[in-house]
Amino acid sequence: MCLDGCDSFYSQSRFLVSDFWSIGSYVHTLITVSGDGTSALYKNGILVGSFAGFAIPSRSRTKNYIGLSNRGDPSINAYIAFFRIYNNVALTADDAATLYTLSGYCSAGKYGGSGSCTACAAGYYSSSSSSSTCTACAVGYYSASSGSSSCTACEAGSYCSTMALSAFTNCAAGTYSAASASGCTSCSSGTFQTNTGSSSCENCAAGMFTAVSAASVCSSCSAGFYQTATGSTVCIGCSAGTFSSSTGASLASTCASCLAGQYSSSAASVCTACAAASFQASTGSTACDNCATGTFSTALGATSSSVCSSCDSGTYAAAVSISCSSCAAGTYQENSGSSSCSACPAGTFSTSLGATSSGACSSCDSGKYTASGASSCISCAAGRYSALVGGTSCPYRCAAGSYSIAGASACTYCVAGNVRMV
Repeated sequence: MCLDGCDSFYSQSRFLVSDFWSIGSYVHTLITVSGDGTSALYKNGILVGSFAGFAIPSRSRTKNYIGLSNRGDPSINAYIAFFRIYNNVALTADDAATLYTLSGYCSAGKYGGSGSCTACAAGYYSSSSSSSTCTACAVGYYSASSGSSSCTACEAGSYCSTMALSAFTNCAAGTYSAASASGCTSCSSGTFQTNTGSSSCENCAAGMFTAVSAASVCSSCSAGFYQTATGSTVCIGCSAGTFSSSTGASLASTCASCLAGQYSSSAASVCTACAAASFQASTGSTACDNCATGTFSTALGATSSSVCSSCDSGTYAAAVSISCSSCAAGTYQENSGSSSCSACPAGTFSTSLGATSSGACSSCDSGKYTASGASSCISCAAGRYSALVGGTSCPYRCAAGSYSIAGASACTYCVAGNVRMV
């Protein structure tokens, strides 16, 4: 039997046990040999190796040593607390454990001594023998059972946030962790995790996104949007003049051009038909063209300017008109396709609607006047008069000794004995 390094001298009847000794620590060592030649080695009450066929030398020795060979090797560099030999006694594994406990030292995973050892509670450990207390598992570690000689690192996808834990906690959906973590980390925007207890997050697929952290799912791009890349935080809007009715689109080609007679702004899910009084001959347009002034149209989604009809004489249309308006009283329009009507000249008037010529404009009678575009004439005020037909004003006042009533074309002299008050 050889512990921690031996040469070939003992090659026939020995077995090797490496890393048996612990520097600075007490090691309870028990070696047994049964009647059938089976030797066993116990460290701190636990079997660490055995060898069948061990033959006890028959030679006689005049000197026997503890911790020293008969070959002149250096003596053992250790302190031997006590040494005991049991002769003709077949010690069992249970006996080995009992002898270790009675030696006054407790095995790893226990604490106490002097024949009384207590298993460390779950969440605590004792890594060496002769421990008087157990140590709490550190943050990021746990011990699930009592009597542990070490703590276990919390698995990736879980966390141990405090000391002395007997179990780990799985990370929630939308979070992850590496091993020995004290907490979980939120998935960054553009990534997600559906499952609990995960060690990593996944990128959102093309056609999907998430703008928030700690997402458990990604959202599909809305109609009018697309995304070709994975791990995206936003979707890309279809350009103006195109549209897409699909959700979760992953290709820019999903955005189709608007047809003639339609238009769209950016990120459109549908194209809009050109309104009345407008048209669009091209595809992929961002706006419609208006019918010219003097024309009108009631058609929706028109694809040509031919839908814009000219207004008749006596009517007019401003820009973007769905109908023509009749010329008002006091105005007229001789031409078709006009954007406005002409006013009757000053001194004339017209009561007609939709007049098609200046012939509809009549001159004001004497004693009346008007500015241009009038639907009626205005009477001259009392004390003033106008002898002209088609007058534009009443420029004259009655002279001293004369007077006039409203609408007079001339003044009347006062009767003898009366006087005009000015």
